[in-house]
Amino acid sequence: MNSDDPAYFGGYIDDNFRLLQHTFDLSVEQLAELAVNSVEASFAPPARRAELLDLIRSWHSAQDGARP
Repeated sequence: MNSDDPAYFGGYIDDNFRLLQHTFDLSVEQLAELAVNSVEASFAPPARRAELLDLIRSWHSAQDGARP
């Protein structure tokens, strides 16, 4: 999954996550795992990775069992 050239093809990353969640009935935990995997596999500098992982953890904690 990616958001390559969303202005041309549509499908920004949040749209793609929603579509995956709906299509495959993914849990909040599975969505968070996908996001974490993408950050860990990225070429982002370590400090930026840490920031992004903190954001994902915060989002996941805020879900409190809810689905996005």
